[in-house]
Amino acid sequence: MVIDIELTLNRFGFGKIARNKFQLFFLRFSFWKIPNKYSISFEINWRKKEKSLYNKVVEYVDKAFGKKKSHFERAVYWIEKLIPNATEAHKISAYAHDIERGIKGESDRDYLNPEILKRHSEEGAEIIGKFLEKNGADIEIINKVKHLISKHEFGGDVEQNALMDADSISYLETNAKHFVEKRVLEDGYEKIKEKLDWMYNRISSDEYRKFAKENYEKWSRELEKYK
Repeated sequence: MVIDIELTLNRFGFGKIARNKFQLFFLRFSFWKIPNKYSISFEINWRKKEKSLYNKVVEYVDKAFGKKKSHFERAVYWIEKLIPNATEAHKISAYAHDIERGIKGESDRDYLNPEILKRHSEEGAEIIGKFLEKNGADIEIINKVKHLISKHEFGGDVEQNALMDADSISYLETNAKHFVEKRVLEDGYEKIKEKLDWMYNRISSDEYRKFAKENYEKWSRELEKYK
């Protein structure tokens, strides 16, 4: 009789494993019944498990920004809510939609300029497309991700709209606080008000806008303190 046991471990599992190392743990027990005695043997083998494409993108984006941003995590959460059958390409698009700012910096304060937003979207699509190609992604995934990110600020088709909506809902959950409490001191009430209104109003449907309404109203009220 032979029993094979396979466990997937990461650094949150059994014992501490080096950062970003994923391994498969194989434990085989062999049991032989011999007259008047028993014999048991076992073997243990380790091998590296390749990170998923999505996890590689998460690592790449986090490194580009120098930290993990809850805005990206929540964008993934919402894209999965808005597209029930969301694929890896949708999740990658949601996590990496702002990669252009991570690579080139977030210094431009004219964040509602249509030309800047268009360039931000299109260049981000190219940046992540090259990363995916370098990491052996299928052309279908590459094209889907580029298609979604290239229009994530203004929307387009149903799926591009969903990414735009996920971005807005997540922004009002995670980033609006910073804009209202910090950026307003540099950019002023009117500019932050315009940003909040734009992020909320661009959501493509009343059905999805309800997910952002509470946070939009909350931070709009807080902003009034700086009027």
